[in-house]
Amino acid sequence: FPVPTVESEYIMSSEQFQYSHVCSLSEKDDGRIVASFQAGSGEKHPDSKIWYSVRNQTGSWAPVKVAVSGGNVCVMNSVQYDNGEGKLFLMFHSGGDILTKKGYCSTHSWDSYYTVSYDGGLTWEPEWYEYNGCPDCLGSVKNNCIKMSNGEVLCPTSTEATLRVGYWAAHFETTNANFTEWERHKEILFNWSEEKQKACMGIIQPTVVETSKKGEMFAFFRSGCGILAQARSTDYGRTWP
Repeated sequence: FPVPTVESEYIMSSEQFQYSHVCSLSEKDDGRIVASFQAGSGEKHPDSKIWYSVRNQTGSWAPVKVAVSGGNVCVMNSVQYDNGEGKLFLMFHSGGDILTKKGYCSTHSWDSYYTVSYDGGLTWEPEWYEYNGCPDCLGSVKNNCIKMSNGEVLCPTSTEATLRVGYWAAHFETTNANFTEWERHKEILFNWSEEKQKACMGIIQPTVVETSKKGEMFAFFRSGCGILAQARSTDYGRTWP
């Protein structure tokens, strides 16, 4: 395989925020790149917002702007998805449970939303949309959704020690190109490592690819065992035996 050319550059000054995290990228047909990320005084803090910048064709990043603000409530975990039909979706999370300090986010219980850009990431709609018909859907919590060979969109996601599952658990959600119909699939549980011969916290934050065989998906997970876990599906991500 040819050796890729890798370049490193800053989107903004490292002094602009005390904290920034979870950057998501999308590339437009004209060569522009849209970057979105959460930033503020710290992870889960009430002043955490989703910011964005656009890199033009000459390689310059525009000054960062706010894409999503919760006022005095934390907003975090930006993930973009371009449907190729004029809509750029931005998924994010906000809020928490009754044990969370006012305005802070909780990774154990949060609300999930998305907004939309109709101009390739130059501006974002102020509305926060929910996942139609699927109150338990989260969208993606960290890594990109992908369009599969059957036309459906598969979103990798996970939960962290909820009341239903007491440790990390990953799952996938299926939607269409316009995010109007959603289906949540069963959790993928993993709390014992044969490699390490020990119990661990489970798996979160999956990323997924489709192989050359239609409907065959491979997913890779961050695990609490200190290893990279993987799983395989042959039915477009609906089950992972």
